[in-house]
Amino acid sequence: MAARENLTVSAPAPVSVGGLSGFVVDVRLAAAAPTECFPVPGVILFHGLGPGEGVEEGIVAGTVMRIYLLDHDDDVVAIEIADVSGGSRLEEFASVATSVRFDP
Repeated sequence: MAARENLTVSAPAPVSVGGLSGFVVDVRLAAAAPTECFPVPGVILFHGLGPGEGVEEGIVAGTVMRIYLLDHDDDVVAIEIADVSGGSRLEEFASVATSVRFDP
């Protein structure tokens, strides 16, 4: 994501959630992002991931996403928080995500 045009991505930070370790990043749309795949400025973040090959997720102007990518055996668990207030409630929402516990 950091290499994608029209995105501003924080440096990956180590994190532990519910007993799983991984990294977390915050993602925002760059100020000058054009209309890409939405009727408003926006960027597709993920496409075709997962067993169904049909997952699509994007970000539009005014949204901040916090994405946790956690190691789980040979898989990756992703937790995504989307704050459409521009980030003013991101920490509040993140406290819910980080309260998740995974069975060993």
